Amino acid sequence: MVNKMMLAKAEIDSVVVDDKTVDIQLDSRMSYMVQQFGSEKNIVEAYGKSLDLLKSELRTQVKDQAIVQKMQAKITNDIKVTPRDVKKFFEGIPKDSLPYFSIEVEVGQIIVPAQVNDKAKQAALAKLNDLRAQVQAGAEVVKLFDAGQAVVSPAVWKGKEAVVKLGRPEPIVVAVAAGSAGKIKTQVARPEPLVAPFKKGQQVGSLKILNGDNPEPMAEVPLVALEAVEEAGIMGRAWDSIRLWIK
Repeated sequence: MVNKMMLAKAEIDSVVVDDKTVDIQLDSRMSYMVQQFGSEKNIVEAYGKSLDLLKSELRTQVKDQAIVQKMQAKITNDIKVTPRDVKKFFEGIPKDSLPYFSIEVEVGQIIVPAQVNDKAKQAALAKLNDLRAQVQAGAEVVKLFDAGQAVVSPAVWKGKEAVVKLGRPEPIVVAVAAGSAGKIKTQVARPEPLVAPFKKGQQVGSLKILNGDNPEPMAEVPLVALEAVEEAGIMGRAWDSIRLWIK
């Protein structure tokens, strides 16, 4: 809704972006996608579209985002707001008009790295032996994601970064019956909205691995933040609070 308002205002104020700017941002977006998917071929297979068609469809979205950003910069360029102004603004909102938000608390924790004991080693060995037995019996081992590869990068609210990269520090592999690798589907389950901060290694959802149309997951892997996302400053948090309220 906010973006639509910004685009309407930009049209009134004749705020535009040139094609060169759009091309640069579009190329950047495509380069990021290639990095995430591993190759252009993987993108084509995932979306079922050629790169030219995909870029054509993304171009309008990228252009609108660029216009919104330029319009936001124009609106806020000469605005000087102090923390006192923000506090006064929120205190002036009628109590019965304020949206309800769950209580937020800040939790500190001391992390002591666990030492790998014999029981953990035996469990890991048993898992490897089970995987080897499946392969020897004719199963096919499929690597879905590399170690440290982002499975998904959802948007983050009230953070210094726009997204949080979710994945695993080790490769995500699964053993399936020979010839059935093409039937594997994945589904990400995560909370919404995602509000910063996030610590590196913090669990933020899970990856469900499905075999064909069977709704029962054959495996479910916890997804963690691959990089920390710090909380934004007071203005960034205030702006996102308003956007969440409108949303």
